[in-house]
Amino acid sequence: MIIRGILDKSLSKQTCIRGFARIKELAKVSKANPDYQRELLDRQQKVISNFLTEETYLFFPEVILSIKLKHDFTKKGAEKAASPLTLIESKKPFSSNVDSLRIRPSEKKYNKTFDTSGRDEIKIVELEFDEGELIKLIAAKQHPFHRIDGNHRLSAAEQIKGDRIDTMDIPFCIVLFEELTTEKFNPITERNEAVTDKSYEKFERV
Repeated sequence: MIIRGILDKSLSKQTCIRGFARIKELAKVSKANPDYQRELLDRQQKVISNFLTEETYLFFPEVILSIKLKHDFTKKGAEKAASPLTLIESKKPFSSNVDSLRIRPSEKKYNKTFDTSGRDEIKIVELEFDEGELIKLIAAKQHPFHRIDGNHRLSAAEQIKGDRIDTMDIPFCIVLFEELTTEKFNPITERNEAVTDKSYEKFERV
C-alpha cells in the first residue's frame, strides 16, 4: 500500500501529510480509537450511506488520521540514527525497524516563484506499508492508522458496496507522531531498560 501526499506543518508545528485517496482504502487501513471516538449510530450510518450513494452534489472535508512512526533505538546500529521526523523533514527516507513502514520524501522546486506560504517548493512524500504485514495487522485489529476525525464517514463507506464507492476519492490529512524506544536508567533496578515513549497519545486525544 502506497499513499502519496504533500508534507508540511500545520500552524508551523505539527507535521502532516495531505492528499487524496480512495475512501474504501482509508477505511480498510484505519480504525477508531475508543478512547475518544463515539460509536456510529444506525441512524447516522443510514444518513451518511444515503448521502454517499444517492446525492448528486457530493462533498466532504478531509478526514484526519494519525500514524505512529515507530523506531527502536536500542537495536544494534540504530542508537545513533536521527529521529523519524528529523529525517523526513530534511528530505531523507525513513524506514522503521519495528514495522514495515517506509516514508520517502522528495521536493518540487519552482523557479523564483513564491506562493502564499512564502516558499518556492513543496515536499511530496510516499508512505508505504508492506501488503502482507498490513493484512496481518488488520486481521489482528491493529490497524496502522487511527481515525481522529471522519470516523462516521469511513465507517459508513465500509458497509457500502458498488462501483461508485469503490472509485470514490476523498481528501485526507495524516498527522505524524513518533513512538520511539530508547534506553533509560531505572534507579529502582539500577539498570538501563528499554522505554517506549507514548506521550503522543494525549496529543492525539486532544
